[in-house]
Amino acid sequence: MAWTNLTFSFGAVLTSAQMTQLDDNFDAIMAKASGAPQLAASYVTTSMIATNAVTAAEIAANAITTTKIATDAITTAKIINGQITDVKMAPNAVTNPTLVADVVTADKIATDAVTAAEIAANAVHRSEIYTVSGSVSTTNTLPQLLALPGGAEGFYPILKSSSATGVAYWGSSSGVAAKVQGTVYAANIYLYVNASINTAYAYQEYLAASPPYDLGDGEAPFFIFANMDSQGNVVSLYAADTPPWVYNGPTKVTADRYGKDGKQYIKRKIFTPTPPIPANATVAQKVAHKRAVLEARRSATIEEVELTPLMKNADMDLIPHPFENKAGVTPVLLDPMSPTIIDLMDLYDNGEGEDINGLLHDGYINIGNTPLPRKGPAGLMIVDANWRLT
Repeated sequence: MAWTNLTFSFGAVLTSAQMTQLDDNFDAIMAKASGAPQLAASYVTTSMIATNAVTAAEIAANAITTTKIATDAITTAKIINGQITDVKMAPNAVTNPTLVADVVTADKIATDAVTAAEIAANAVHRSEIYTVSGSVSTTNTLPQLLALPGGAEGFYPILKSSSATGVAYWGSSSGVAAKVQGTVYAANIYLYVNASINTAYAYQEYLAASPPYDLGDGEAPFFIFANMDSQGNVVSLYAADTPPWVYNGPTKVTADRYGKDGKQYIKRKIFTPTPPIPANATVAQKVAHKRAVLEARRSATIEEVELTPLMKNADMDLIPHPFENKAGVTPVLLDPMSPTIIDLMDLYDNGEGEDINGLLHDGYINIGNTPLPRKGPAGLMIVDANWRLT
């Protein structure tokens, strides 16, 4: 519609042709016709636009581009929950350069919003995997059976000796590398050294899936178990941020999900237990029992519950320490709440780890022989530990 310049005096009676031309001029203004007046810059402000007056239907495709949006014009406070969805955004519209640093934080990501489908192939690298490490050691020339801290979550252990002439052996004199007695899986190895003046170490890195741990006296950041002979000498050691029963026991205690509140959650099946089968059951009865167990588990419901310290310690009395029960030695747990253990943990975190074992093997730490009133595995003595000053 073309724009027509009109002039008429005040109070004049307009003719039909003038009225038509005036109406056409309004259309010309809206169409931004040549010669038609235009609104001044910033004439229309947000206060002139009614709430929800402009919807997706009023916005032409690709009408809004980044060049039309002032810097910092859109903030989280201006976005109504759920208003901006992926269907309203062009492909690749949001890229790293368009995001302000730290604008996306954990509290802005919905629970379960990021799943395996949202993670690109090869996107998770070594640096994104949270691993810790632990070590076991011995000065004994006879094979000592020791539980590795990583259990089912551990990588292949590596060995070393305390000196250039020392030789660390993995295995026993009969050629047996490991042994487990009973029905519980455990990552055990035989370890010994060529001469008692040396120390053999087995170092293992493993996935950290369940810290922190609390035996009942507060969160314990580090665990040192010692196997002591009758003279008070350290025969074998275990040092790690994880107690041996966590990853070596039959109970699954690895978190399936971490909440934004820092709590850990685990999924478990809820079903009606099948009555135990008699010891003298026939083959047919055993098969029927297995089928009943199978049906019960197939109909189970999945429940997500918080992973509590009690659940993490479910196998504590089953695997109270990392050593084989033998005559002539006494397993103890050094007080995990002791300041000395915190010192040793800090040394471990800033070194290779095995060095703190050497401090204990070489007598730099006094290990007590009086039980402390600490909570821990049934029947295991928990003792004090202090730096030797003389």
